Amino acid sequence: MSNLHQPGDIISDRYQVIGLLGSGLTGKTYRVNDLNHEREVAMKVVSLQETSEWKIIELFEREARVLQNLRHVAIPAYVDYFHVDSNADRRFYLVQELAQGQSLATLVEKGWKPSEAEVKDIALQILHILDYLHKLTPPVIHRDIKPQNIICRDDGKVYLVDFGAVQDVYRNTLTRGGTFVGTYGYMPPEQFRGHITFASDLYSLGTTLLFLLTGRSPDTLPQKRMKIDFHPWVKLSPSFTAWLDQILEPIVEDRLASAEAAIAKLQASRSTAQIAKSAPTTAARFLKKPNYSRIVIRRRGNYLLITIPPNPDMLTIAGIFMLILILSPMLALMSGAATVQVVTVAVSMLVMAVVMFAILLSFGGSEEQIRITADRLELSKKVFDWKFWIYSSETALVKQLWCEMNVLRSGPHYNGAIEVGGNVHKFAISRTKLEVEWLIQEIKHFLNNLTRDC
Repeated sequence: MSNLHQPGDIISDRYQVIGLLGSGLTGKTYRVNDLNHEREVAMKVVSLQETSEWKIIELFEREARVLQNLRHVAIPAYVDYFHVDSNADRRFYLVQELAQGQSLATLVEKGWKPSEAEVKDIALQILHILDYLHKLTPPVIHRDIKPQNIICRDDGKVYLVDFGAVQDVYRNTLTRGGTFVGTYGYMPPEQFRGHITFASDLYSLGTTLLFLLTGRSPDTLPQKRMKIDFHPWVKLSPSFTAWLDQILEPIVEDRLASAEAAIAKLQASRSTAQIAKSAPTTAARFLKKPNYSRIVIRRRGNYLLITIPPNPDMLTIAGIFMLILILSPMLALMSGAATVQVVTVAVSMLVMAVVMFAILLSFGGSEEQIRITADRLELSKKVFDWKFWIYSSETALVKQLWCEMNVLRSGPHYNGAIEVGGNVHKFAISRTKLEVEWLIQEIKHFLNNLTRDC
């Protein structure tokens, strides 16, 4: 394909060409100056005269249509779409915001060798973009994720570009004539057969990450039973290796099914690994359960259930209060008090009951349960067999656990605290320091084992 424009060319009385950014199967992309707004933008051009198939024009129009409806900070925004006719040709133009930075392919060619942490960060950024695309209505599948289509800024933030191969799930066009949409080496096996799912984008992301880690095109790496055998080429943590293995499964049913699932699993390996750094090893665990503790811990594989009974002192106070609550209206009625007075007493006691419930929650008067699995964490409270407070989140969002001390008139009281997704929740309220520290040790040990199993 010849160079369609030279620096200085002005298109549609608005866009002045600065230089060529790159070429692809669907056209050429130029850096241009938007004269109306005095800013640099990216302009993609397809020439009807130089296009061998009408299908390319159809794909180009689809790209413009899809981009017009996308709103994501990591996807360069749509600016304009138009065509210009001449005696010999019709040229189609798609204008987007300019993604500042260099492609991952260019960075690797220049000698960049990212660390595992940097590769994980890029993976999470792209996964969040894919999660956005896949949850649109209709969902959008990119189909051509590769190092050339990911632009990295100096601050490490990335953009996903080139939606020329994009497909919404209501369409079936998968090839450009005899050429598959996508890039060999980065395409999953099912894409060659014309079968596309959300997991197809995950596979392409996985091969892109392999390129970053090895500096080699994925199709040059050895295979075992149709699966890329990257293990001899990289030295990674066991959890990240297992995660890569799962998104690179050649059989789509064996792969992680969605970007959301891939994010959760990758974040779980990162977060639990951070907790594991401060968790004691099996040999170093020295805190034993206090003889007086009535906390019950049940563990089955990757399932942990902790039951924390209510503070007995608080139950005694609550029992006395409930007795007063029941007897007060009855005594008022038996003493011949007016109905209004009886009602007033009843309402007052009801208000006090609400206050008592709040006190029970705040000072350990409720039974607490903590459930943790590889995927979910759930905290719940129960007062008088009434479970009314439940908090649920991803285990991956657990950041840290610690013991808190609160000084009251009766002396110091301790409780556990857990930070989940930026929120702090208290548990094991009004316990001894030894009991709380033992409980935190057990939770950290469980999370540590989850990390090793990932």
